[in-house]
Amino acid sequence: MPRGSRILTHSDLSQKILGSQPEAADVAAFERALYGLERRGAVVRVRGEKLSRIEFTEFQAGTIVFKGEGKAFLLSGIPRVPDTPIARGGAGSAMDGDFVLVRLEKARKPVGGRGPRPATRGPLFFGTVVKVLVRRHETVVGKIARGP
Repeated sequence: MPRGSRILTHSDLSQKILGSQPEAADVAAFERALYGLERRGAVVRVRGEKLSRIEFTEFQAGTIVFKGEGKAFLLSGIPRVPDTPIARGGAGSAMDGDFVLVRLEKARKPVGGRGPRPATRGPLFFGTVVKVLVRRHETVVGKIARGP
C-alpha cells in the first residue's frame, strides 16, 4: 500500500496505484496481486471493504495448530516469541495446519498459577479465527462431529 495511507477503499487504492485511466490488463493484474496479498495475510479488509496492511490492525495471520483437549494456537513462527492461544470455541471452521486470519483481543486477566499468590503468567492476548485464508488440505474424507 502507498506510504502514509493506513486504510484505503478498494477504489482509492486502485487509483493511487494505477492512476485514473488504467488499462484493463493493469486492472486484472492489480486484482490478482491484491487477492494474493490477502491470501498471504499481508493485507486485510477492515471496516467493511476498506483495506489495510495487517501490521496496522488488530489482526494476525499464521498457521493454526490444535493440541490436546481442543486447545488451539496461532504459531508465531519466530523463535522465543510465544504462540497466540485461540479462545475456546474461537477456531470456527479452521482445521489443523490451515493458514488463518485471527482477530487479537486482550486477555481479561492473566491465566496461570495456583495458590494464594496472584497469577502472573499467561497470555496477554488471545485470538479468534475470523477467516481461513488457505486450507492445508483441500479435501477431507470422514465425518466431522462437534462435541459438547
